[in-house]
Amino acid sequence: MRTLLTGAAVLAALIMIAVSTSMNFLFMRQLANDPIDGLVLGGASASADILKACLPWFIALAAARRRYVFALVGGVVFAGFSIFSLMSSLGFAAEMRSGLVEARVAQSRQLDEKMRALAAIDAQLQRMGVLRLTAEVERDMAIAEQDRRWTSSGQCTDATVPASRAFCAEHVRLVGEREVISKAAELQARRNALVVAIAELRQAGADGADDPQAAVIAKLLSQDEGGVRTALIVAAALLVEVGSGLGLWLALGHSPRTARDVAQRAFPAQSSPMSKLVAASSLPALPPPRKEGDVVDFCADRLQPAARGGLTIVGLYRSYEIWCREVGLQPKALSVFGEEFAALAPDWGIARDGDRYVGVRIGIAL
Repeated sequence: MRTLLTGAAVLAALIMIAVSTSMNFLFMRQLANDPIDGLVLGGASASADILKACLPWFIALAAARRRYVFALVGGVVFAGFSIFSLMSSLGFAAEMRSGLVEARVAQSRQLDEKMRALAAIDAQLQRMGVLRLTAEVERDMAIAEQDRRWTSSGQCTDATVPASRAFCAEHVRLVGEREVISKAAELQARRNALVVAIAELRQAGADGADDPQAAVIAKLLSQDEGGVRTALIVAAALLVEVGSGLGLWLALGHSPRTARDVAQRAFPAQSSPMSKLVAASSLPALPPPRKEGDVVDFCADRLQPAARGGLTIVGLYRSYEIWCREVGLQPKALSVFGEEFAALAPDWGIARDGDRYVGVRIGIAL
């Protein structure tokens, strides 16, 4: 179960790092005047974000080895990268939320315009009253055009007698009625299109708040909606930055430290026989912290590979005593130290030549 949870946490942390890196890259890229400069700025921002995610490991390791200057410098760099990344994330989140609000505002304006147009069409249709079907009007016109008065009046172009004028007036009324019906059909088609568009805009949230989340929270807290929106932008940016900066370290930093890990960190892999022996050795787990200075901790903190020279057990013990005083521990007796160091030396790849141990020297940790 622990492995499963750790794997899920690591995956989530990697996703957060990818999200933060993408946000910073996209925001910084748009600040440039041309694409090449945009890639440079975006790449620098993304690299800083990835390095920010790695720094907690180095800071924790330096603090564990009492390299406080390194830990302090690393902390300052981590804080600087975090602030820079936070500013980029704030810019990206602000632009994204501003775009969402502007889109909602534009939709609301479109909805208002279409509602006004729909009301105008309804008013025109209402003024037209109840209309007959086009087929009925055209049927009456066809019947009228079969009348002899239609022919005698030259298709109502030369109506001179009262009977012809009355007939032609009726025909003109039928023509006007047909045009009104045609106009009404056009208006009805426009009305149907407006109804569909209005329904789509309402479904997209055009008739609601410009920022529903901010509006609900502002109402619950009795605060200004603009201030709540700003707080939400800051919270989103902080979530991404904290998750990307510390998520991976929190997911993996709880693993217990072993003596082999300490040896590999103290003597990094090199081409020398000593480094190969250290990397391939399988050392027992570190014992729990004791009041007496631990020989393994001393070796990890102070011993370094050396191509020449060597150290006697007395010289090693003096360095061990100095180290114990610096860290506030009680040194072991010389005989006990000599026995433990002699037992550890083969596993660490330290050879013995007479009364001297070769291939190793005393280093000074910051």
